[in-house]
Amino acid sequence: MKILVFVSMLLVALTVPLSAAQRSNLPDTKDMQKPEDSAVRTADGEISKLDTTAKTITLKGIAPARENVFYYDDKTEVTGVDKGIQGLKTGSMVKISYRDEKGKNKATKIEVQSRKS
Repeated sequence: MKILVFVSMLLVALTVPLSAAQRSNLPDTKDMQKPEDSAVRTADGEISKLDTTAKTITLKGIAPARENVFYYDDKTEVTGVDKGIQGLKTGSMVKISYRDEKGKNKATKIEVQSRKS
């Protein structure tokens, strides 16, 4: 019985360092971007809030009581208005192309749509 206990403890003592060594060779996945996170998505709606200080646009979507917040930067392309971001205003109908970056919606392109009569 003592031999069985000794052999079991010896096996555990040898396996733990080996499994730790195998884990240390694996790439660090916490900073890796998932492929689906980099996919470009689109959202259509009306600008309900525009904050140029925080560089965010709140979009009222088609679904009632649903709003989405997007952030933009100097690389965000704006079409359909003069003056780029400064040409946007509350109430404008837009189509926003965006990516999920670190849990936030980053606008890559903002297209101002003409209102349908």
